[in-house]
Amino acid sequence: MEDVICKTELDEHIRKDILKLHQVCSTFDQTEGQVYLSTELNYDKMIPAFYLMYEKNQLIAFLILFMPEKGEAEITAYTHPKYRRRGCFRALYEKAKRECEARSVQKLIYVVDSNCKIGQEAIEHWCRAAYSFSEYKMRWNARQPQDISCRMSDRTFCEEHVLRDFQTDIEKEVSFQPVTIKNSAVYRAVATEALELDDEIEVFLEAILPAGNRSGYLEYWQGMPVGVCHVSFDDEETCIYGLGVLEEYRGKGLGKRFVRYILNEVKDESEEIVIEVDSDNQRACRLYLSCGFEVVQKTDYYEENIEEAACTMRLAKETDLDRVNELRRQVNTVHVEGRPDIFKPGFCREMQEVAGEILQSETEILSWQNETA
Repeated sequence: MEDVICKTELDEHIRKDILKLHQVCSTFDQTEGQVYLSTELNYDKMIPAFYLMYEKNQLIAFLILFMPEKGEAEITAYTHPKYRRRGCFRALYEKAKRECEARSVQKLIYVVDSNCKIGQEAIEHWCRAAYSFSEYKMRWNARQPQDISCRMSDRTFCEEHVLRDFQTDIEKEVSFQPVTIKNSAVYRAVATEALELDDEIEVFLEAILPAGNRSGYLEYWQGMPVGVCHVSFDDEETCIYGLGVLEEYRGKGLGKRFVRYILNEVKDESEEIVIEVDSDNQRACRLYLSCGFEVVQKTDYYEENIEEAACTMRLAKETDLDRVNELRRQVNTVHVEGRPDIFKPGFCREMQEVAGEILQSETEILSWQNETA
């Protein structure tokens, strides 16, 4: 295997290599979802975002850093099924981690498809990152009947008329505008509060103002700006993201009206329309389900604080046996080289089986880990 290659931008050849390997891994692991190759929303655009490993001109592993906020970076990685358990991910990870440490990134977030067994095993085996939350990827089903208003099956006739009158008032008093340089100050104020972000808003704004493959929208109610939403486009997928309504205006149906407006605006742009939502945000999940979205993927997020990851100690597991035996083999080699008059060379199968036998007994084996072992 060759050394790790770091890139801040991708040429077309490498981009095709990544997409090809991603398809191989997705098919093998039976996972869904696209690989995110844009750096437009990265807070630090100078840090290398792509880490690649080739063997004989074939891409066998890659890692992507996504930095939507200052001080933290999301890690997504893929290794060709034939090259797994050979240290590819570790080499990519260590290179990326050094880059993060050099730029004072304190938190790493591992992004793992819940159906990817090898990814889940890696997190469990390392035992450095703690589960944080899950996210649903939802896809719009245009053929599904749209629940334009709230469910009314359990409402009285009078309540239905009141609700319909309220929805009609909302329709009359709501308007929308694309984000431009002219209304960018309004966008900053609303987005900062509605999305609970700070400096990252400038990154969002820089990405949507060129009017390329990203757009931003403002929602107004009774002449007041109350919400923001963003959309990214590519040939295969349109993604709705960063949708938020100011807290004092929530619960009035404005979020739903915003989603319906965006769907009408982008429905002809690409084959699929998707949105991602935190699984703990049940209110948002219900909103998108009522607008015709369906859950197609679940992604788990695990967090590691770099400054706290120097070393840990825990009880060994069966999955640690290979590493334990490798360490014992190395220790045996050092002993033989230092005192050949006492220690015999070789690490026989019987010695490898000892740790397994101890693990099955009541004797405790402690596993000590640092950043590289």
